[in-house]
Amino acid sequence: MWRSFRLACTILAREWRRTTLSVAAVGAAVALVLVFQGFRAGLYAQARAFPEGLPADLVATQAGVSGILGSRSVLPQSARAEIEAVPGVRAAHPLAGMPAIYSRGTESSPEGP
Repeated sequence: MWRSFRLACTILAREWRRTTLSVAAVGAAVALVLVFQGFRAGLYAQARAFPEGLPADLVATQAGVSGILGSRSVLPQSARAEIEAVPGVRAAHPLAGMPAIYSRGTESSPEGP
Protein backbone atom coordinates (compact mmCIF):
# COMPACT_ATOMS: atom_id res chain seq x y z
CA MET A 1 0.00 0.00 0.00
CA TRP A 2 2.76 2.44 0.90
CA ARG A 3 4.54 1.50 -2.27
CA SER A 4 1.50 2.56 -4.36
CA PHE A 5 1.17 5.78 -2.36
CA ARG A 6 4.85 6.65 -2.90
CA LEU A 7 4.51 5.89 -6.60
CA ALA A 8 1.47 8.16 -6.88
CA CYS A 9 3.27 10.98 -5.04
CA THR A 10 6.30 10.59 -7.27
CA ILE A 11 4.19 10.78 -10.43
CA LEU A 12 2.28 13.80 -9.11
CA ALA A 13 5.54 15.56 -8.23
CA ARG A 14 7.07 14.87 -11.64
CA GLU A 15 3.95 15.97 -13.52
CA TRP A 16 3.39 19.08 -11.37
CA ARG A 17 1.95 21.15 -14.23
CA ARG A 18 -0.65 18.54 -15.06
CA THR A 19 -1.43 18.06 -11.37
CA THR A 20 -1.86 21.80 -10.85
CA LEU A 21 -4.11 22.09 -13.90
CA SER A 22 -6.22 19.12 -12.78
CA VAL A 23 -6.65 20.51 -9.26
CA ALA A 24 -7.58 23.94 -10.68
CA ALA A 25 -10.13 22.38 -13.06
CA VAL A 26 -11.77 20.40 -10.27
CA GLY A 27 -11.82 23.50 -8.06
CA ALA A 28 -13.42 25.57 -10.84
CA ALA A 29 -16.08 22.90 -11.40
CA VAL A 30 -16.91 22.81 -7.69
CA ALA A 31 -17.06 26.62 -7.61
CA LEU A 32 -19.49 26.67 -10.56
CA VAL A 33 -21.73 24.13 -8.88
CA LEU A 34 -21.80 26.26 -5.72
CA VAL A 35 -22.55 29.44 -7.70
CA PHE A 36 -25.43 27.77 -9.55
CA GLN A 37 -26.81 26.41 -6.29
CA GLY A 38 -26.71 29.95 -4.89
CA PHE A 39 -28.61 31.28 -7.91
CA ARG A 40 -31.17 28.52 -7.52
CA ALA A 41 -31.66 29.23 -3.82
CA GLY A 42 -32.04 32.95 -4.51
CA LEU A 43 -34.55 32.32 -7.28
CA TYR A 44 -36.66 30.13 -5.01
CA ALA A 45 -36.46 32.67 -2.19
CA GLN A 46 -37.67 35.44 -4.51
CA ALA A 47 -40.45 33.25 -5.89
CA ARG A 48 -41.68 32.54 -2.35
CA ALA A 49 -41.39 36.17 -1.25
CA PHE A 50 -44.03 37.47 -3.68
CA PRO A 51 -47.01 35.36 -2.56
CA GLU A 52 -45.94 35.53 1.09
CA GLY A 53 -45.86 39.33 0.85
CA LEU A 54 -49.43 39.62 -0.40
CA PRO A 55 -51.85 41.03 2.17
CA ALA A 56 -54.23 38.11 1.63
CA ASP A 57 -54.90 34.73 3.19
CA LEU A 58 -56.14 33.22 -0.06
CA VAL A 59 -55.62 33.91 -3.75
CA ALA A 60 -58.30 32.65 -6.16
CA THR A 61 -57.13 31.54 -9.60
CA GLN A 62 -58.61 29.97 -12.67
CA ALA A 63 -59.00 26.18 -12.61
CA GLY A 64 -55.79 24.33 -13.50
CA VAL A 65 -53.38 27.07 -12.36
CA SER A 66 -50.99 25.77 -9.73
CA GLY A 67 -49.17 29.00 -8.90
CA ILE A 68 -49.56 32.72 -9.38
CA LEU A 69 -46.04 33.35 -10.65
CA GLY A 70 -45.42 32.64 -14.29
CA SER A 71 -48.98 31.45 -14.88
CA ARG A 72 -51.80 33.21 -16.58
CA SER A 73 -55.08 33.19 -14.72
CA VAL A 74 -58.05 35.20 -15.94
CA LEU A 75 -61.17 35.38 -13.81
CA PRO A 76 -64.28 37.30 -14.89
CA GLN A 77 -65.46 40.20 -12.73
CA SER A 78 -68.55 38.15 -11.84
CA ALA A 79 -66.24 35.81 -9.91
CA ARG A 80 -65.31 38.70 -7.62
CA ALA A 81 -68.94 39.10 -6.54
CA GLU A 82 -69.20 35.35 -5.93
CA ILE A 83 -66.04 35.37 -3.80
CA GLU A 84 -67.24 38.36 -1.77
CA ALA A 85 -70.50 36.51 -1.10
CA VAL A 86 -68.63 33.67 0.67
CA PRO A 87 -69.13 33.89 4.47
CA GLY A 88 -66.02 35.24 6.21
CA VAL A 89 -64.66 37.08 3.18
CA ARG A 90 -64.27 40.77 3.98
CA ALA A 91 -63.10 41.94 0.55
CA ALA A 92 -61.89 40.65 -2.80
CA HIS A 93 -59.46 42.64 -4.89
CA PRO A 94 -58.10 41.90 -8.36
CA LEU A 95 -54.41 41.17 -8.72
CA ALA A 96 -52.83 42.16 -12.01
CA GLY A 97 -49.37 41.16 -13.10
CA MET A 98 -47.56 41.86 -16.30
CA PRO A 99 -44.25 40.53 -17.57
CA ALA A 100 -41.79 43.32 -18.22
CA ILE A 101 -38.44 43.71 -19.88
CA TYR A 102 -36.33 46.61 -18.65
CA SER A 103 -34.11 48.19 -21.28
CA ARG A 104 -31.28 50.68 -21.13
CA GLY A 105 -29.41 51.37 -24.34
CA THR A 106 -28.53 48.02 -25.85
CA GLU A 107 -28.94 46.08 -22.57
CA SER A 108 -32.17 44.49 -21.41
CA SER A 109 -33.12 42.41 -18.40
CA PRO A 110 -34.38 39.75 -18.80
CA GLU A 111 -33.29 39.51 -22.40
CA GLY A 112 -36.08 40.38 -24.78
CA PRO A 113 -36.76 39.31 -28.34
